[in-house]
Amino acid sequence: MEEGDTIIVVNQKETPRGYRSPLPGHMPELFTTYVVIEKRYSGHKSEYPYHYFLLPEDKYDIFIN
Repeated sequence: MEEGDTIIVVNQKETPRGYRSPLPGHMPELFTTYVVIEKRYSGHKSEYPYHYFLLPEDKYDIFIN
C-alpha cells in the first residue's frame, strides 16, 4: 500500500503480533472505504517494516484542505 491508496476493510481479526492495534474507540468499520494518509517506516529490524494511518474516505477531503 502507498499513501493515497483506497482500501476497504473486510474483516476484523485480532491484531497479529508485530502490528499496531487501532487506538481504543477507533476500530475501522467493516466494508467502509478508507484512504491511506501516511505510510511510516518502522525500521529494517522490524518484522513488519511499515505501518499505515487510515482515514475514512468521506473525511479525506476535509483532511487535505
